[in-house]
Amino acid sequence: MDKELTKKELERSLEDRIVCETLKALSEKAKRWADGGALNHRVVAIGYMAETGVRNIPEGFTPPLNKKSTFKDMKKLDKEMYDGTISMIYPIIKAGIYTK
Repeated sequence: MDKELTKKELERSLEDRIVCETLKALSEKAKRWADGGALNHRVVAIGYMAETGVRNIPEGFTPPLNKKSTFKDMKKLDKEMYDGTISMIYPIIKAGIYTK
């Protein structure tokens, strides 16, 4: 049986990853996921939310982040945005829909 991933482990594994690249990969997977009921709607919605982030960050709508910002940068620059992003990603990974 696989050990369940904790939020802290997720945060450590994402620390040096580029936010835009991670959100783009999540978006592509989640928007096309179609494996079940009400969860399906939540996953697809999160995919579109991630896609919006991928567009907004490089265009400067989410200062102080830019297209090269890592999750570590986000945590340091905007803790509220960081917490919200982790809270969005965590259930998708925990459900096995998207793996980092």
